[in-house]
Amino acid sequence: MKPAWKQLTGLRLASVSLLLMAASIVKYEPWSELHAQRGYPDHPEAVRVAHNLYQSGKFANPFVTVATGYTAHVAPGFSTLVCWLFKVFGDHTAGGIALAWLPILALSLQIALLPALAPMFGYNPWTGVCAGAFALLTKPDLYDQWEAHEAGLLILVLAALVSCWANGSRASGVAWLTGILAGLTICFQPIMAPVFAVWLLLADRPLIRDRRAMPLWAIPILICAPWMLRNQLRLGTPWIRDDLGIELYVSFNDCAPYGFEQSQTQGCFGRFHPNQNLSEALALRSMGESRYNQERLRRAFVWMTRHPGHTAALVAKRTLAFWFPTNDRWPEYLRIRKRRLFFFWALTLASFGGALWSLKRRIPGGPILLTLLALFPLVYYVVQFDHRYRYPILWVTWLEAAYFCVILTERARAALSSADRYRHRVGR
Repeated sequence: MKPAWKQLTGLRLASVSLLLMAASIVKYEPWSELHAQRGYPDHPEAVRVAHNLYQSGKFANPFVTVATGYTAHVAPGFSTLVCWLFKVFGDHTAGGIALAWLPILALSLQIALLPALAPMFGYNPWTGVCAGAFALLTKPDLYDQWEAHEAGLLILVLAALVSCWANGSRASGVAWLTGILAGLTICFQPIMAPVFAVWLLLADRPLIRDRRAMPLWAIPILICAPWMLRNQLRLGTPWIRDDLGIELYVSFNDCAPYGFEQSQTQGCFGRFHPNQNLSEALALRSMGESRYNQERLRRAFVWMTRHPGHTAALVAKRTLAFWFPTNDRWPEYLRIRKRRLFFFWALTLASFGGALWSLKRRIPGGPILLTLLALFPLVYYVVQFDHRYRYPILWVTWLEAAYFCVILTERARAALSSADRYRHRVGR
């Protein structure tokens, strides 16, 4: 029987989770917002749509330059959540403070859940505790104007439920809960739709014939279909979110650097994006959002075919930056300390080792996590880099890095034990 300090179940597990959550909240000092005279940030598109939804009931007008009408530029989940916050707290100081608290609570819940959810992937709860400690040391930036941490919380719980289902749980309640959460997650982060589809294939179940598995794929369709129908009728596009044309147009042109912050500093972003360029916004309103996206997508592809070497270099830089970000943040006060940045790079390298060891040791949730790491970033290798793009899957880095440390600890103990036995035999 394991010593009591090694047993992390029940009350002990809950206590450790609460301590991790409290430590995360304290680290971000949310009470400092209580004295801030602030409203909601009016430049980010997702929050502007939320405020328009709050005021007029229309999911529209994402850009600060000019009203452009109904939109699919942002996904519905986060903007709807922020609209609800405005309805509860108003859109002035209280609403701004509530919005600032939202990512703190979402990230803190992620950290708190790691010890409890780690066994659902096949890891020891203490691996989850170590992952939570890595999260606290990393201290990601907060984005109250985007869905990064809220999406990360949903993806964490969804991945744990899918792993639970794929590795033996046949309870119908798990399938229903997984299906509902999958639909909500896709509404927050549509990139998760193909990831979830691959997860279902990895589950190795007769998904069509098995009635118990039907909620896994049927409920997400039922949740997402009304929004897709709305976009088709109002905008002429069936996609939950339709902004790829704009993003590629901004990301591939003669002045585009690899990252968003560099583009802002150089003034390139403002020349191409309708949120800062009035002529682009007027063109979008005149053409319609869907047609504008298609036209800008065409222009981006033309530029890419004419500059294959430059395109490959930009994609390579953005891929590298996604995993090993730089510290040239914009504006100045967002710069990351080099010591913290090097620690983040070390965690990333360790997480690669942990992911490989998970597959080698046949950890049940290993394929689920590796699929997430492989598929989720693909679109972000192409568009201009921003630090927040990785945040929804940052918990995978913490968890796999923690497992890599567990492996190293096991090997170190085994080596010390062998050395002790050798010295004992020699001493005889």
